[in-house]
Amino acid sequence: MWALVQNNPLMVAIIVIVVLIAIALHVGIYLVIKRLVNRDLPPASDE
Repeated sequence: MWALVQNNPLMVAIIVIVVLIAIALHVGIYLVIKRLVNRDLPPASDE
């Protein structure tokens, strides 16, 4: 696996892009869920 990565810069770029997309999706989903949960709670409970 590491030999493939070291010999193939394109593979490194693809892996980095996939990881970044995965992180962005997780953050987006987390923010959406957090917003939906906060909408159900009274504003005072934010603290």
